[in-house]
Amino acid sequence: MADFDDRGLGIVRIKPLGAGGGGVERRGSTAWLGELPSQSRKPDESSSLKAASVIQHGGSGVSPKPSEMLSGVRFTSNSVTLMGGKTFTFPKIVVPPEDDNEALFNEFMPRMIDGFFGGYNVNICAYGQTGTGKTHTMFGPPGILADAAKGSSGLAVRQGYGLFPRAVIAIFATVETMRQSNPGKNFALCGAAVEMLAEGNVDMFGKSASQDPRFSKADVGIWSGMGNGVGVDRTVKPAVMYGQSEHVMETEKDLLKMFGALSVRNTAGTAMNDSSSRSHCFAWLTLHVHDKAADTIQKTRFQFCDLAGSERMKEAHGESNYKAAGMEAINGLVTNWSLMMLGQCVRDIVELRKKNKKVTEHSLRTYLGDLVPLLSESLTSEAITAVFICVSQNPANNSQSLHSLHFGSQFSELRIQRKQTKAVKRLDILKFHEKRFAENENKMQVKPRMDRFSVMRIAQNNESKFHIELYSKFSGAG
Repeated sequence: MADFDDRGLGIVRIKPLGAGGGGVERRGSTAWLGELPSQSRKPDESSSLKAASVIQHGGSGVSPKPSEMLSGVRFTSNSVTLMGGKTFTFPKIVVPPEDDNEALFNEFMPRMIDGFFGGYNVNICAYGQTGTGKTHTMFGPPGILADAAKGSSGLAVRQGYGLFPRAVIAIFATVETMRQSNPGKNFALCGAAVEMLAEGNVDMFGKSASQDPRFSKADVGIWSGMGNGVGVDRTVKPAVMYGQSEHVMETEKDLLKMFGALSVRNTAGTAMNDSSSRSHCFAWLTLHVHDKAADTIQKTRFQFCDLAGSERMKEAHGESNYKAAGMEAINGLVTNWSLMMLGQCVRDIVELRKKNKKVTEHSLRTYLGDLVPLLSESLTSEAITAVFICVSQNPANNSQSLHSLHFGSQFSELRIQRKQTKAVKRLDILKFHEKRFAENENKMQVKPRMDRFSVMRIAQNNESKFHIELYSKFSGAG
């Protein structure tokens, strides 16, 4: 694979004015076209939109047309200026409002997919205030995956599809081609998805299924995320999430099943967003490549992360007391807390590197929550990475846009060095899983108390059973 550039560490996507979804075009505080004060500077000729003062709509019940609205953001191909004069020059590229998901995919994803097939782990992530288009970027508009799961359009790429459905369709087709042209290898493409909520991590494939009754009595501790049997093991490198179901995707029906799983993500209307994602959502594609002659397996992972948006409780829920605002407000608080952990971690890594100190997996274990460990390979520079900073144009959201761009500026100071995954003997992998399965079973018999360690052992054993079944089907040389 050719040297990989670091453009993915500095991407800003500007949401179109009037695109809907709440958040950036709030119904009670919409930017109107007003007279420009005489002291306003002439707009930059290279800017896509003009910066200007605004007249706030006082709630007359009249919604302005997008053409009548003014942007609080001015930008060029590699800079963003917020109303008030703060300019960010970190972006490697600024994605303008007129660029749709197809253009975004064509610009960034082919090289990342090439890296995935070249033996590198890949992370892509959408970050920003609630309502700025993160879920639209990653998956598409509300309802599109649920409709696609019905199978009416098969594996045709729909116009509104986000990066994930476009990528999984392209990767699935490539795997099919590789099977035909590489008789000396076996290929297995697998998918999984988890959403992270205040009450615990949830396997999206199993949301409608019955939960293991043992978990309801488990003493997993506060904020462990393991109440539903899905949690992160920080003792391994890189950190691994266990407990979610993994599905081999061999047919069109398998892909549509994954679209259906992702369509049941937790959303709710708030004062900030008509359909706000109330959880961080992770979707994984894992490629297992078995070399028959060497009887080895190389595994690579493509991780898609749609982060829940930051929000202010008073603006989103009309309450400043979480007890009065209810569970959705608590989800918002947990979201903000986890994003704070991630932001602090990025700032600390930047400072360490300025001092020429090495960032290790161990140093990331000090940060609470599951978000940092799941993104650890990006933070330690080992995975090919792209982070899309989604930004509102509404001047009313200037402070939140400022926060998002500050995060993007810090993240852009990281680096991409890439570390290729290694092929491992198939029999060695089978022995590892068989041994771990037996040890975990023994420990649970000796200590039957259902705590977070027992929950993790159950989750690990489910993963071991999956790999034993999958790799036992692969044949060696012959």
